[in-house]
Amino acid sequence: LHMDFKCQEVYDLAPLANVDQAQVLQTQFQTAYDSYQPNASRTQAQQDEARLIHALLQVCKQRLMAAGIIKFFNTCLQFGFPLILQQLLLYFDAVAEGTEEYRYAGYYLSALLLLFIGTKSITESAYFHRVQRCAYEVRATISAAVYSKSLRLTATAQQTTTLGEMVNLMQVDATKLEMFV
Repeated sequence: LHMDFKCQEVYDLAPLANVDQAQVLQTQFQTAYDSYQPNASRTQAQQDEARLIHALLQVCKQRLMAAGIIKFFNTCLQFGFPLILQQLLLYFDAVAEGTEEYRYAGYYLSALLLLFIGTKSITESAYFHRVQRCAYEVRATISAAVYSKSLRLTATAQQTTTLGEMVNLMQVDATKLEMFV
């Protein structure tokens, strides 16, 4: 029995969740971009930069906040390792001297250390998963925004902007922002 898992057509792929589709992300981005209230004390370039940052944060704010909470918990777990190891070493010293009070404390401390290591691994994976999805959202949003803008260019502006510049903005610059996240 031979099974070939090559995707031959678009419909062979698993459907993309609605929240991850570029059209939905572009709508969220455009709504946040349009609703930005400029600050009169800033220059036009600073206002444009602040508007872009505001809109991008609105697109992936929930994922970033969840990732921050998970990362905080992960960091707390990381500080727990030395404390548990210290208690485990103190237990071994007590066993060597014959003064241990609790016979099974070493097993409990070892199990606790294993639990901390396993939980840290899971939380670290969850953190990176959320950050990678946020980075994907930023890249898809920027690419869709640049593409949407390119469709609205006037004939004069289309003559001054080459296809290569558009592709550069959509791919390279969006990838740089993705890598930043």
